[in-house]
Amino acid sequence: MADARAVAHRSHRRLARHQPAASRADVRRCPDLTRLARFLRACRRLRHAPDARLTGVAHDAGFYDQAHFIHEFRAFSGMTPGEFAASPRVSALDVE
Repeated sequence: MADARAVAHRSHRRLARHQPAASRADVRRCPDLTRLARFLRACRRLRHAPDARLTGVAHDAGFYDQAHFIHEFRAFSGMTPGEFAASPRVSALDVE
């Protein structure tokens, strides 16, 4: 999980620069990595601004729309973004 958290802070372009040439294309083609990075960005935003509008959080994190955001968030965490924001004890590091 530590690797995933580190990756979430980097763009595809930055990751590709730091990877061997053979794996650069893999970084851009890894949809699960992209999904995880979006999810972790949304978690950080919800932690820093729990009263933020979900549509704004979804857009800032790179989701297509709010429905896509809620679906992906629930797939990663087992809860909705609203439940996550309302729960002071749950962090992005606690969800699987």
